[in-house]
Amino acid sequence: MRYLILLVTLCVISAASLAQTLPRYPQVEERIAEIKKRELADPKKAKFWRKGDSYERLVRMHILHDIGLFKATPSAKSDETEILFAEKDTVVNASNTTTSQDETTISINRKNKKIIVASANDAGMYTGGMPIYRTSNGGKNWTKPSGSARRVASPQDYIPLGDPIITCSNDGYFYFSYLTTNITSSFANTTNITVAKSLDGLTWEHCGNVVPIEDEINFEDKEVICVDNSPGSQWKGRLYVIWNRFDMDSFEPMMALASSDDQGATWKITPDIVEGSSFPIVRIGLNGEVYAGTSVAETHSVVLSTDGGSTFKEIFSMDFNDLPSNVEGRPSLKGEFGPRIYPFVSFDIDKAGGIHLVYGTWSGEASQIHYTYTADKGKNWSTSQIVGIANPASNDEEKDRFFPWVTVDQITGEAYVLYYTSEHDPDNIMTTVMRQKLTPVLTEHPLPVAKTPFDPTVVDISQSGTSFIGDYIGSDAHDSVYAACWMGLQGSRKDGDVFVFVSNPLPQDSVTVSVGPTVVDGSVPVISWISPNPAKADRVSVSYFSPTTTSITAELFTIDGKLLVSLYSGIADEGTSTLDLHLPAVANGSYFLKVTSQAGSAQRQIVIAR
Repeated sequence: MRYLILLVTLCVISAASLAQTLPRYPQVEERIAEIKKRELADPKKAKFWRKGDSYERLVRMHILHDIGLFKATPSAKSDETEILFAEKDTVVNASNTTTSQDETTISINRKNKKIIVASANDAGMYTGGMPIYRTSNGGKNWTKPSGSARRVASPQDYIPLGDPIITCSNDGYFYFSYLTTNITSSFANTTNITVAKSLDGLTWEHCGNVVPIEDEINFEDKEVICVDNSPGSQWKGRLYVIWNRFDMDSFEPMMALASSDDQGATWKITPDIVEGSSFPIVRIGLNGEVYAGTSVAETHSVVLSTDGGSTFKEIFSMDFNDLPSNVEGRPSLKGEFGPRIYPFVSFDIDKAGGIHLVYGTWSGEASQIHYTYTADKGKNWSTSQIVGIANPASNDEEKDRFFPWVTVDQITGEAYVLYYTSEHDPDNIMTTVMRQKLTPVLTEHPLPVAKTPFDPTVVDISQSGTSFIGDYIGSDAHDSVYAACWMGLQGSRKDGDVFVFVSNPLPQDSVTVSVGPTVVDGSVPVISWISPNPAKADRVSVSYFSPTTTSITAELFTIDGKLLVSLYSGIADEGTSTLDLHLPAVANGSYFLKVTSQAGSAQRQIVIAR
């Protein structure tokens, strides 16, 4: 049971889905009953039994492993999946089981940007290792994981637990960190952090565990790995891993940092950087400065080290209002049975040494993401702005935005934030994924990355009574290529799948590749926003993105697709334009506004409420 608390208390993997694959035997059930009776007498352990049946399911998994009956679930047949290039999102399912995938990560190879590697939690594959999704042609084709060739297997005597994070060094090595547990350890409920490396994303070599085996006495969680790629750094090439360390006596988290100068073979640990840490992140400055961020109670904090991670000082602190609680007592959205989310801080460093930082909070009506920037290592920060609201007159502050991930392209200097949002839905339920370019003053309109929205409240992966879509999202950018990876739902299915997006699919050999399925900022028209929406007068403004200078029309349709009236006909310049439209006298209700050009069409729902 040494690794079970992680999966239950912090939901690293989907226990409920995994439970569907576990066989039952009388001798196993007898042992579970004995363990339950004994641990209910221990206040520290009894609370996990009272949370629901997730803990019991994972106890069963541990016992099955001990008696040699813990088997890997079948995965999808290995193949190269051709991506459709028109209307569909790109899906790279981890397996053919009905278990969900979540908590996604993605990285572009710094030596060959055609190679992109991603991963995610998958409760149906844990016994076989951590799943890997890979493209070698810049996003045109993706391989599905199947067998050892498509997974990162754990070291001997360790079982993978999840929380995958991938990064890449300037010399072309992918580094993959994830949580594991030592099944031979005499210490109960402890975990470790395992790191593997690969040049091609296919063959993975274990660098080693971050925590020495003799120190496996804590509960490690939510690790993030990065590499010092800064040319001016005296620690260039150094690996850093940051995580939450829970003392097993008090179970109070602390932020810990580890560094390695030998590609992960050995690690130096600096414990207790920040007390009460939650969802830490680490990034490296131009001269090797180590920036670490976390959320402590209801305060976001960023600390800075100028000595390679040995000592830190705080450079940013911002209080926030936590979200309402779900039935577990965890922060959540859209009702007490809605998906759990945590407000946290995310940031990256640009080519000038400036910090693009976002942080989550609760407005009283919705989960919001705020953006601020500093050019002087935190001495002065810009006035915060709300991510996703390109039009200051918009009332979209009432819509949820959460799980941001900031990425800076170190070649072009462009910074982006990726996030989940329901800003397109009047009812604030249906959720999609957006990307917004970050500049000291937000002037770029956010653009959708995912084409198909999904309902996060119906994800069939119960975490003691609430849906679970993971705790984070992933993106990366390098040399004008932007890659994103997230969890979504397909159609009426309720198990999450892994979706990917590449903003600039690369040509394969001499063949020009048409723009990928979810690329909306390079080839297809997009309606970024309509304001005000709901429309309470006879005029609205529409932000429209066109990939070329072209003639366009704007039309109003009924909800069932009947054309009501043409609102505009004219020329749209390449890029983002704003249309000022006059609405006809129609009944209050929901309609579709459709903009059509030679590149295609885009539509967005509009509510008229005069």
